[in-house]
Amino acid sequence: MLHPSLKKVLPRPESGARTPAPLTLLICVIAVVITIGINAESAQSSWDQMAKWGYLPAERVWDGALWALVTSTFVHIAVWHLVFNLYWMWHLGGAVERELGSAKYLVLVLVLAFVSSAYQLAVSSDTGVGASGIVYGLLGLMWRSKEQVPRYAAVLGPETAALFIIWLVACLVATYAGFANIGNAAHIAGLSLGVFIAEWRIRGRYRRLAGATIGLLSGLGLLATFSNPWSVEWLEHFAVKMHKAREYQVAAVTYERSLSFGSDSTWVLHNLALAYYSMGDSTRCVEALIRLRAKAPAKADSLGRHLLGVGFSTAGTP
Repeated sequence: MLHPSLKKVLPRPESGARTPAPLTLLICVIAVVITIGINAESAQSSWDQMAKWGYLPAERVWDGALWALVTSTFVHIAVWHLVFNLYWMWHLGGAVERELGSAKYLVLVLVLAFVSSAYQLAVSSDTGVGASGIVYGLLGLMWRSKEQVPRYAAVLGPETAALFIIWLVACLVATYAGFANIGNAAHIAGLSLGVFIAEWRIRGRYRRLAGATIGLLSGLGLLATFSNPWSVEWLEHFAVKMHKAREYQVAAVTYERSLSFGSDSTWVLHNLALAYYSMGDSTRCVEALIRLRAKAPAKADSLGRHLLGVGFSTAGTP
């Protein structure tokens, strides 16, 4: 006679943890290859070198290279940064990919990468590097929906969520104290978007509100890739763009605005004088040259003589 315990048919053990997560693996491999490539370069700080790996300066993104908002998330310069992000990408991303499937997971990763990098660009005039925005987005999604998805509850314990919140606060403090320059906007944007996606697609309690918020967050992020009028760097970039397009009035106004925002570059005043000269406004041209002379006397006098005559000098303008 069989022992009582042998008569009971046991269910098949949970195999979800062993289900492949090919896209997560591919993301990790790409990030590792890029990090090795960057650290093998002799001039790691060169934009030309970094652009080969997908990290572009803000000016190129503002000019339309929006794909860099995604590719920059694969870029890690410091090995510790890579290890930290890939550990959590594998741990959290693998669970999400197994739950959603690779196709939906791909869309999620692309959206989180784009939006988190866009907000970092809006705040710092730099896309930043690293997958932290994606990781925080995955955290937000799993945390908000773990009651509905047992797989997420099994992976995301209270200590993990607490660790990420503590790390977020520590990064904010370190950045504002001047100890480090961390992509806090990407962290917060990714986390927020992940929470609202979970509310919209999984919980469904406030689906319409969550969907509208996702649309608003995404729209504002996209807008920031084209217009960033609170950024000195964007104002300077836009002014030069308008100047080259011979929109001198717009260029001059934007140059002036960049100066009011704290730009003290001599080339801004140089270009401002050129813009006023091109508009036929000699009075404002001279005023710009006088302001330039306070910073670079020789440059101001040279430009003034070139524009207004051989005998011109801002030290004693006619």
